[in-house]
Amino acid sequence: MPIHCWRRSISLSPSEARLGPVGSPPDRLPQVGELLVKSVILHHELGYVVAVAPSTHRVELDTLQGLLNQRLGLATENEIAELFDDCEIGAIPPVGAAYGLAVIIDESVAHLADVYFEGGDHATLVRVTGGAFRRLMKDAHPFRFSRHA
Repeated sequence: MPIHCWRRSISLSPSEARLGPVGSPPDRLPQVGELLVKSVILHHELGYVVAVAPSTHRVELDTLQGLLNQRLGLATENEIAELFDDCEIGAIPPVGAAYGLAVIIDESVAHLADVYFEGGDHATLVRVTGGAFRRLMKDAHPFRFSRHA
């Protein structure tokens, strides 16, 4: 399993975070549903922002543009590869602060008891307690900007 830059920049105890294979048999991998969050990388005039929302939701760019009062667009795969050079495309963890990026978080995930996310590759699923996730997201701005797809 690769050691990603973001893992070196955060401190979580073994009781707060667990790493496991994404492809575990169903009896070993819980049904995570809306507990699984995704990172959507957006660009704007001054740089980039990481939008964190449930994986089952669609990010509403128009809503975010209104909330942030900025024009936003989806970052390209090349931009994402440059920003997150230690991660696979499509497996970006929600810890934008570890990469010097601002993070906005959908209110629907801000108070979950447990949160799951891809660990920088498509083979690793990370489970963190809600308290640990809130600490990771302590500088994130909570908004309502997604809806169930």
